[in-house]
Amino acid sequence: MKNKGLAPIAIILIIVGVLVVAGGVWYLYQKSNIKNQNNRQSAAQQSSTADETANWQTYRNEEYGVEVKYPAYFSASYDDIFKDTSDNINHIIFSRGPNLFCPDYPNCPDVVNSPLSKWSFAGDVGDAFPLRFAIKIFDKKNYSDPEVIDPADNLAAKPFVNKSIKIDGLDASYKAYDIFAIECASDNLRNIKLEKNNKVYVLNFNYTTAGCSCKTDDIKTDCDKDMAEFRQFSDMLIDQILSTFKFIK
Repeated sequence: MKNKGLAPIAIILIIVGVLVVAGGVWYLYQKSNIKNQNNRQSAAQQSSTADETANWQTYRNEEYGVEVKYPAYFSASYDDIFKDTSDNINHIIFSRGPNLFCPDYPNCPDVVNSPLSKWSFAGDVGDAFPLRFAIKIFDKKNYSDPEVIDPADNLAAKPFVNKSIKIDGLDASYKAYDIFAIECASDNLRNIKLEKNNKVYVLNFNYTTAGCSCKTDDIKTDCDKDMAEFRQFSDMLIDQILSTFKFIK
């Protein structure tokens, strides 16, 4: 009689054991499937970035051992290479962005023949201004992180993004600031810093979003939507440029 009483318990334990094993197998399968899916998505994103930057211009500096790509519509009229040894041996070796100052503005080729044609850049106070960027090099022994001052209150601005990223396999700090510019517009600053060979390399990006809050009600909603898209595009462009930066020595 005692053995008959144990039989149902044994069956229940076997069923529970089978369910636990099955659940474990299902969990491992799902985890593996998610990992493979993430790997495929990452590979697809890298491939997409590589395709989009394949026809970009390449800037290469043998003296400082750096290379970076930039969109073809970034104007060659901007300063290319220049040095400034007056401030802690600060070398700004590359500075470029779309040219909005052609005589035929707003029909400048750099704007019309680019994704920037989707937005309006009047060049007036309080309006948007597209991405421009520079590579700055400092001797490590003379370098100190500069303060970013917000003109609205004349105080040091705090980054709303402060994180670590990888650039060409090296650790880099990424700081993002949105500060008041003028007439309600905002300067969007992105400073990426990394070190190599006793040098500090700072990749500085800057674009300006229009002051939609100062626009009239009939265009404010469209302005907010446009600037949200413009911000998303600009930050994507920054990530793409960063993905091409590498040291060549």
